[in-house]
Amino acid sequence: VYCIFFVNYFEQIINKENTVHTKSSSNYYFFKTLWIEFYNLTIDNIPYYKRDLLTKIKKHFFDCEWYEVYDFIEFIIQNPDPAYPELLIDSFNHSLKKELSGYRIISKNIVRITNENELTEINKIIESEKSELNTVKIHIQTAISKLSDKKEPDYRNSIKESISALEALCKIISGNKKDSLKTSLTKINEKISIHNGLMQGFLKIYGYTSDSDGIRHAMLEKDNLQQEDAILMLVMCSSFINYIVTKSEQNGLIE
Repeated sequence: VYCIFFVNYFEQIINKENTVHTKSSSNYYFFKTLWIEFYNLTIDNIPYYKRDLLTKIKKHFFDCEWYEVYDFIEFIIQNPDPAYPELLIDSFNHSLKKELSGYRIISKNIVRITNENELTEINKIIESEKSELNTVKIHIQTAISKLSDKKEPDYRNSIKESISALEALCKIISGNKKDSLKTSLTKINEKISIHNGLMQGFLKIYGYTSDSDGIRHAMLEKDNLQQEDAILMLVMCSSFINYIVTKSEQNGLIE
């Protein structure tokens, strides 16, 4: 997978221009950002020739810890070379799948989720162009970001952001920002008829992370929160969000 990454990305930006130190180079600012912000090195030490720089990058790439490899790829995805803005995430995900990697790229983060149905549900929210869902999208993206840190993942706040995404959607559709999740779901249910078992199931899950005043505790106070807990909440909230959005569209509540 890592060799494919270098072939598909770095080899194409080491083009006919063999200098990187001059501002006339089309890739100068990309390499400058990589050198300073990712490697934390001073600009006066950046190699003059691109090929020399690639050699240094490649050495770090193959010598570093496994999670540092993914951190490196995330940095490249999030800070692409303007001359090559389209890093082929789909192609890279295809390579990860082909090599049986346990990770996929979602919202420019590398996350330990491989189930295609789960990925579809999450990506459907992230790729939505509905302006009214921007807040929902931000919560989901933040949940992914906190989950994807390979060294110090923040499962607690990832779970919180996933739930907040669902709450935000329900408040948008109910039309009252002060509504609790239960109140907003009840209002929505009067208009789109959510299956009672599904609605009660989600209210129980929400209750597992909240007390009677809506202040989260229970699961969020556990010291042994695992990646599986955060992934479960991310996937379930994403699926339920998509379900409510679809039902709301069918009933004219959102465009």
